[in-house]
Amino acid sequence: MTQLTISSFFRRRLFTPIRSAVLCVMALAFISTLIAPVVMADSSCTPDATTTTPGGGLSTCQQELYSSGVYYFDITAGSDNTGSTCGSDGSQTGSTDTSTPGTAGLSGLSVSFVTKNYAFAQGLSVQYGIPWEAVVAQGIIESASGTSHFALTRNNFFGLGAVDSNPDAAYHYPTPEAGWKGYYDFIASNPRYRDHGVFKDPAITDPIAYIKDIKAAGYATDPTYVSKVGGVANAIGKLAATNGWQSSAQLAAANPEMLTNAAKYAAGSGSTGSTPGSGGSDSSDTSCSDGTSGGDSASLGVGKGAFKDIGEVNGYANVLANSQKTNDAFGDKLVGKGNCSFIVAIVWKGIDDPHIGFSGGAKNIWYEHKAQGHADRNVKKGAILIYSDSSLGHVAIYLGNNKVLNDGQIKDASYIEDSWHETYLGWIDPNDIGFPASQEASQSNLVKWLTRYESTNPYGV
Repeated sequence: MTQLTISSFFRRRLFTPIRSAVLCVMALAFISTLIAPVVMADSSCTPDATTTTPGGGLSTCQQELYSSGVYYFDITAGSDNTGSTCGSDGSQTGSTDTSTPGTAGLSGLSVSFVTKNYAFAQGLSVQYGIPWEAVVAQGIIESASGTSHFALTRNNFFGLGAVDSNPDAAYHYPTPEAGWKGYYDFIASNPRYRDHGVFKDPAITDPIAYIKDIKAAGYATDPTYVSKVGGVANAIGKLAATNGWQSSAQLAAANPEMLTNAAKYAAGSGSTGSTPGSGGSDSSDTSCSDGTSGGDSASLGVGKGAFKDIGEVNGYANVLANSQKTNDAFGDKLVGKGNCSFIVAIVWKGIDDPHIGFSGGAKNIWYEHKAQGHADRNVKKGAILIYSDSSLGHVAIYLGNNKVLNDGQIKDASYIEDSWHETYLGWIDPNDIGFPASQEASQSNLVKWLTRYESTNPYGV
């Protein structure tokens, strides 16, 4: 009887959980083969044979790619950086990356990232004259296929604005689309890139030529950047061919304006002339915070609200540019601190002048300039919207398409009334009440002038 009891105990109490654990491990192993990126050996970068897991023979630089959702093989189609090997810090010895990227594979995560974003990137590539395959490849590497902290919380797929001394300076973008456009704007607004061949053949349609040009211009300090990004760009090109997506060369053939737009940026007429800087998450140049808006409210998308556009104020392009740069730099850091009028004055004017021309609370701009006001919702883009609540009121900049700059953050126009419960009074064109002509400011200057308003204003205006 005792033997039967022990046997029953082991059969019921011990064997069952062991069997369950074994089955669980087997199931997990099977699932991992479906979702894990397979990393194949690169003869110039990995000393050991093919492996399916990070570590165990993978060099530091390959583990870095693996963590970004990328697997690749034969990345250099020959010697990598003139035969050098990966260093312990993930970089390669040697100062110049002269290798030619070969073929690469993409993990399921990366394929999903490309599939989700390629169409939007293609549209921007036609607008700017930049090969979309290279930009999406950069997004994969620099945002871990859209899973990085900044990609998820700030729609920043390229680490723009972040520097080694202050990673948290990475820009905030209101939407993923704005985050992608922010990259194109950054490249277009920096003379150093056009000075190194960007916007000229072959970089307009050749992803590898483009990557080499921006690397030469100082976009990244990693000496293996061309190999890393180029290999992924080649893989994206193969994925595009398989799925019938147009390559950059095919886009240019079908859309001649792609070459025309590139020529404008190459000549400097397509950019805003912002302070030159370098970009990317490897940059340590704090001047890289300057960007450009593109001067078109359509880039903001269509927001929710009851306003109707009836034209624009004089200087609207500069107002929009300053608003987008402020949003990119601060996100919600200025929101709710009681500084709305100061923010509106500085952003609209484009100079360090926080005086908006009224006394007391923000709503007094309406009462003191009522003769110039319009108590309706047919609004010029770039006008100031005035609201009244039980205290001091509120002001915001109308950007068009029912989008506003609200305390330095671009939001739907309906937000102020629906979420803040402010009562709309009307709108005023600042040109009609003595504002100086609006001028475009560099993003670094806007940051310098507006940072003081991250603290609550004791006067609440």
